[in-house]
Amino acid sequence: DEAVVDISAFCQANKNPDESLRASAERVAEGIRKEFFEETKCTCSVGIGIHPLSARVACGLAKPDGIHAVLTVEETSTTLSSLDLESIPTIGWSTKKALQSFMGITKCGELATAPREKLERLLGKKRAATIQDFARGLDTRTIVRFRTRASVGLCVTWGVRLKDVTGVNTMMNNI
Repeated sequence: DEAVVDISAFCQANKNPDESLRASAERVAEGIRKEFFEETKCTCSVGIGIHPLSARVACGLAKPDGIHAVLTVEETSTTLSSLDLESIPTIGWSTKKALQSFMGITKCGELATAPREKLERLLGKKRAATIQDFARGLDTRTIVRFRTRASVGLCVTWGVRLKDVTGVNTMMNNI
């Protein structure tokens, strides 16, 4: 239900002479939203950023139906500072609980300024560096144009109770 798209070259090539890169990106984003709505009759939010993290943060701020841009490391860091830890990719409930319990950290700004050594003892060197860099608005990841699908999941719910293996096999063969 989400996509990360690198539109920087497109925006640079298609911006109006008197238009900033930010304005060009916002114009492209509005076009995407408009076309998406025309095709699906669903609204969408668009986050514009300098890297995947800032785009994700911006998208969260654009919800439920808007556009938001976060286009510098400083903007990313400032925006993140007051947000909860879950705003950072890879921080789930267990990492959040560990940071809260052992270090009293509840906000991204606190994570950004936390002693690295303590974070490393709690989370390991690589993980501590990654999430603290994210909290500081730093993201060195690049957008992968095409990714090989590792798996495909399927979840189907029917109002049918299968009583035995034969029924399951019949249903699976009919899918």
